[in-house]
Amino acid sequence: PEPTFEGEAKFASLIQDVARIVMTPGQSQHDCKPGMFRLCYAWVSSDVLEIAMERLSYVVLQIRRNRWDDLLRGSWRNEVTKCGTNFS
Repeated sequence: PEPTFEGEAKFASLIQDVARIVMTPGQSQHDCKPGMFRLCYAWVSSDVLEIAMERLSYVVLQIRRNRWDDLLRGSWRNEVTKCGTNFS
């Protein structure tokens, strides 16, 4: 998305809706420029944190490979929640 507070909110919303990770946009933390996020992981196990980071990495990879508008309706969204669930 665009480097604005509106784009920051769109990105945070996509991450929450698709990867089920809550990232607080910087604007909510009174940051003066867009693009900063807060990710709280104090109350999750290391396994859950690993899954969350794999999901986040997957979404970022899809953003880099595709146009933003295509991401909002792509079939890749169903694959995100499968990331990181293959424990050995």
